[in-house]
Amino acid sequence: MNRAFSAGVWISKRPGAFATGSKLNTAPLALNIQRREAVSPLVRNRTRSNCAANDDAIHSCMTIYPKSCKEMTRGMMYFPRLLDKIRLHARGELHEDYQENFGAPQTADSACCNFLRVHHRDLIKRVKEGGTDEEILEWCFEKGRRLNQGDLFVWNGFISKLGWRDSVTPRLEQRKREAGITDRDDICTIPDLIDFDEGRKS
Repeated sequence: MNRAFSAGVWISKRPGAFATGSKLNTAPLALNIQRREAVSPLVRNRTRSNCAANDDAIHSCMTIYPKSCKEMTRGMMYFPRLLDKIRLHARGELHEDYQENFGAPQTADSACCNFLRVHHRDLIKRVKEGGTDEEILEWCFEKGRRLNQGDLFVWNGFISKLGWRDSVTPRLEQRKREAGITDRDDICTIPDLIDFDEGRKS
């Protein structure tokens, strides 16, 4: 499976200054967005069906995607996807196209950790100990900082609208052109694009 593109998107507007470990990081956030194929999920599904006809190839053709960016844990968007990627990685099921940006600096993963004031490597250790998403988020509150409703409003507004009338919009439009979906006005944010790419949005 070939990667169609991998790009770093620089974001000048971000939900406050993020902390990396115990130090404050005020550098611009680069969100890396990856897609494996610049084709629609329907085409990918047909390809997987053809692969599935061959028992020897089925495991190499099927991809397990992380949860949607739009899912929430206790009102916090993206957190379930962050944990899902860690669990998939621990089981050796995280696709190679996600490996490069897994917990890397200046990605959505690190932005989420930074906003919670926890380190990604510490979060990995906690996830491996087991527990529900809610229990692990509570651990983040205790280890880092506890988010109030105002914090959640800022974070959710940032991550849910990423790509909509902001510095990331040109990248979003570029990806839509490459995928041949410039007519899809319903795909107006990066989370929309990821849901489309991973087959949750037809």
